[in-house]
Amino acid sequence: MATKKGAAAAEAPTFEKKQLAACQDFREQADLVNALLEDGKLYTKDETRRLVNKFLKGQVK
Repeated sequence: MATKKGAAAAEAPTFEKKQLAACQDFREQADLVNALLEDGKLYTKDETRRLVNKFLKGQVK
């Protein structure tokens, strides 16, 4: 049976930057969430995790 990834992603709840920064899941990275995410844009928790992890794994210049 095939699964619909697009449909599952569309059903994921979205949150504003302020909500994600205050969220228990991102409590330790609240400053980073505030710096990386844009005001007025909605993000899923998975999308936020990917952005935070990408930043943390980035190379230092």
